[in-house]
Amino acid sequence: LTGDYTTKELDIGIGDLPNFCSQLLPLPRGTVIYLVGDLGAGKTTLARELIRNVLGSQELIVASPTFTLLQQYPYSEGVLNHLDLYRLEKLNDVLALGYEELIEQGITLVEWPQLLIDAGYKPDLLLELEFVPNNPNHRKIQLFHF
Repeated sequence: LTGDYTTKELDIGIGDLPNFCSQLLPLPRGTVIYLVGDLGAGKTTLARELIRNVLGSQELIVASPTFTLLQQYPYSEGVLNHLDLYRLEKLNDVLALGYEELIEQGITLVEWPQLLIDAGYKPDLLLELEFVPNNPNHRKIQLFHF
């Protein structure tokens, strides 16, 4: 992604994700967050904790959208949309999901957003997760604010 942004890098333990996600709140309606990282880096785990924080329920069962492509969660200000674009091959496939309409509904979390990035769609926040060598329960998270 090009353009103006600020960045911050953190080393987060998996157990610290609920606290980390609570620090990202409040997220205004219309916020778009891209989650980037290798397979197994924790994108869905981070999304799950963020969804629980937005909805105010740590007990909430949050399903992965890997096969359904989209999971939706109503909340006080609209709908939180959680997309997983891993299996999609073309931007038109993303747009066919109603992507541009979805981002107007509330908060949108997108795992595997490369098709959107390549097409010039920018998030408000991009979280890049990386494995930490010799520490399997920690991740390096880079936050990019656009």
